[in-house]
Amino acid sequence: MICKIVKELEDLTTFICLRNPFINNDVLQTLATHCKKLTRLEIGGLQNDYSDDITLEGIESLGLFKKPAGLKKIKIEYCTKVGDQAIHFISKRFYHCLEELSIVRNYYEKAARISDEAFAYL
Repeated sequence: MICKIVKELEDLTTFICLRNPFINNDVLQTLATHCKKLTRLEIGGLQNDYSDDITLEGIESLGLFKKPAGLKKIKIEYCTKVGDQAIHFISKRFYHCLEELSIVRNYYEKAARISDEAFAYL
C-alpha cells in the first residue's frame, strides 16, 4: 500500500514514517525510483519490535538517487539489519550532500554491528 502511494508522489521532498513496522526494502526502492527530489528520509520500526525488513540491500537501493540532488537528512530507527556496511554506503554515496545522519537502536545481540570504525567513514 505504501509503495503504491509513493509512486504517485514524484515531487515529494520529505518522507517521515517512523514507528512503522511496514517500512521495508521495497519502500526504499520505490522512493529512490520515483521520488527524485527527496532530501529528507526518516524511517523506522518500533522500539520494542525490532525491524529486520530494512537491510543493506534496501539502503543500497537509495543509490538510485541521482547527483547532484541527494539526501541531506537520513534518520533510521530500530532497524536491526542496518550496521557498519550501511553506514559506509551512506557516507560514500551521499558525502556531497548529507548534513545529518541519525541512527537510533536499542542493544540487541542479533543486530548488525555498528562500530567506531563506521563513524570514521563520516
